[in-house]
Amino acid sequence: MIFLLRDRTPGLVHSHFVGAGRSVLGKRLLEGQRNFLKTGQKHKWLDARWKVAKEQLLRETGGKCAYCEASHDVVSYGDVEHYRPKSVYWWLAYTYDNYLASCQLCNQQFKSNNFPVQGAMMEGPPVSSESTDEWITSQQGQVGLDPMNMDDVAKHALNHEKERPLLLNPYFDDPASYLSWSPDDDKAEVRARALTPAHQPFLEAMEAYYGINRPQLSRARYSTFALYRTFRFVLQDLGISEATRTKTLEAVERMVQPGSTFSGMLRYFETRPHEDLSSWL
Repeated sequence: MIFLLRDRTPGLVHSHFVGAGRSVLGKRLLEGQRNFLKTGQKHKWLDARWKVAKEQLLRETGGKCAYCEASHDVVSYGDVEHYRPKSVYWWLAYTYDNYLASCQLCNQQFKSNNFPVQGAMMEGPPVSSESTDEWITSQQGQVGLDPMNMDDVAKHALNHEKERPLLLNPYFDDPASYLSWSPDDDKAEVRARALTPAHQPFLEAMEAYYGINRPQLSRARYSTFALYRTFRFVLQDLGISEATRTKTLEAVERMVQPGSTFSGMLRYFETRPHEDLSSWL
């Protein structure tokens, strides 16, 4: 995982999520929840409304899954993932700041509707089975948050900290502050580890619900790590030419760029002493 930034440049955020579009969807959500409380009938989601965010979300991740950092834009277009599950956080179903790009494996096979938290769960609008049409109309513009209103964004970030999910959100939480990486040459794997004992609950949640240490992913990370480590070994050789040194340094620089596969892992190794590569094992 690598820390991500949302690009809120006007025009990049679809009109579904701001202004009148947001208000229309807010009304639909309030009416849907009132109907659910009255009849038990589940919300009927308009998935086309969040699919329009996919292109921009993929640009922000560099075509990678925001959870596992595996590249999926070539062989699998992935999902617009609801970080807070819409089945529980119904009022965030059409909230732009609740979306990120995820591979189908992380989203569907592992995370699904799971969302463990350390704090008190975030509360939604106080709709009831008896809420009137007039009340819903008065509240429809307040559902979720406006991604272009920085006061709304700051409030949402504060609520995230209060709720303190155990599943990291790379738009809110810097994974480098929670995770370390441990290569195993015998198994040809690189596994995520908790940076400190206090971070162990976060790692365990990510193992269970992101599959962050699933064998296929750990082995794919190792292939990238092994190449990176080879470049670092080459750079320790005082006999290489300046041209080889320059090209090798350029290759390492490309590997740690935000859009490169598993660059979050490699950035961790970039902070380790390069003088003794065996210390990484």
